[in-house]
Amino acid sequence: MTTAATKLKQLRWYQWLFIAVAFIYLVYVALSYFYVPNKLKQVVEGDVAELLGRELSVAPIEFNPFDLSVRIKAFSIADKSETPLLSWQEFYVNFTPWGSLFSWNLQFEDLLLDQPSINIEKRGDRFNFSDILERLSASEESEQPDQAPLKIALEVIQTSINDGLFRFTDFSGEKPAKTEMDEITIQIKEIYLATGDEH
Repeated sequence: MTTAATKLKQLRWYQWLFIAVAFIYLVYVALSYFYVPNKLKQVVEGDVAELLGRELSVAPIEFNPFDLSVRIKAFSIADKSETPLLSWQEFYVNFTPWGSLFSWNLQFEDLLLDQPSINIEKRGDRFNFSDILERLSASEESEQPDQAPLKIALEVIQTSINDGLFRFTDFSGEKPAKTEMDEITIQIKEIYLATGDEH
């Protein structure tokens, strides 16, 4: 009787190649659905929150390995008041690898943002996000000064912002001055942003 080890030895090189490719594909799919969503959630709520000095919350991030899309739901950056500094119900981005390959820039098919909310407060000469800017500036100063500036070209085929909300409150005067814009909807086609002389 032929054993399994004997059968494996009889496999040709292209059969081994097929097995290796199938194994890598299965590992890629498994990591994309079972590991990446919770790992990205941990990074956002851990490392990014520590960098900003604020509490962040987000649902497990959905990553589709077939169309290279990312969906981030229930994202929120906490503020000192009860209203979050920044939040959204859903953020969806769809990367197009073939378009990026042939056009030599980062190309995204869709960039969708549903129900974003921004709450800005001003007290004196400071805003409720001034501490975040200070932490990011300190982080940039600690990096190597000899690093070359990042050169990148970015193209987004369709950008949509749906049902947005913007609040601004100025507590600097004797009475708070408030302004609010709601139901903000913006749709833009074919955005191209680039840095560097070659672009």
